[in-house]
Amino acid sequence: MNFKVKDGFLFIVLALTCGILWLHENPITIAQTSDSLKTTEGGASFYGNEFHGRRTASGDIFDNRDFTAAHKSLPFNTCVNVVNLKNGKNVIVRINDRGPFVRNRIVDLSRSAAIRIGSHLAGVVPVSIRVLNFIKYTPELDTIYSSSRLVRLNGMPEIELIPGSKSTADSLDLTYISYFSTPDLVHALYFAADLYLKSPGTEYLIGHDLVSGRKRFHVVSRGTGRVEGDKRLLIQLREEGFLECKVF
Repeated sequence: MNFKVKDGFLFIVLALTCGILWLHENPITIAQTSDSLKTTEGGASFYGNEFHGRRTASGDIFDNRDFTAAHKSLPFNTCVNVVNLKNGKNVIVRINDRGPFVRNRIVDLSRSAAIRIGSHLAGVVPVSIRVLNFIKYTPELDTIYSSSRLVRLNGMPEIELIPGSKSTADSLDLTYISYFSTPDLVHALYFAADLYLKSPGTEYLIGHDLVSGRKRFHVVSRGTGRVEGDKRLLIQLREEGFLECKVF
């Protein structure tokens, strides 16, 4: 199922229906500001491979496999929904650089992001961008999604399978696939929500690990449970723009 996500308000509906909101002691802060209502249109280009590994204006090391983008003025770490106006495909990116400094272009995408919206062959495509600021980061939110190596979108830890338990043989063969990772938890939550809108039959989880001593959050789904099946799934995901995908 392929939804064309053009309205940021869909994320409010999703938060209420698939359990992103934590309805106990530590709710996710949902805020609607004037920026939430603004849609900007213009051209979207994407980074060449020669920029991979360079430092961005925010201090991040640019990674063409991540879902990031450059914008002239939006604050760093702002999450933005980018829609290709030619085909309706969208991707959610995190702003971590400045640019593009070319007339009529409003955003410069990583290669992964460009593949997701089908612009990597065209070079420059017309897009609309909308700031997503419904979910606000809090330390409590971080605690919830760091409580276990894998946490469901409703904030509950994924069950740890213990050999010798009463779990079925099939469940013991479960594997997990990381679609991509990001240092920004809110970005991971928005991205997982967007994937759920497109494939509501798939359960997406938030995983985390440490890379060079820094926490990274992963958007994860269950794998096939078989080595060959997971290999085929990884090939498919890379063709869809998840260039960093791997067994988690």
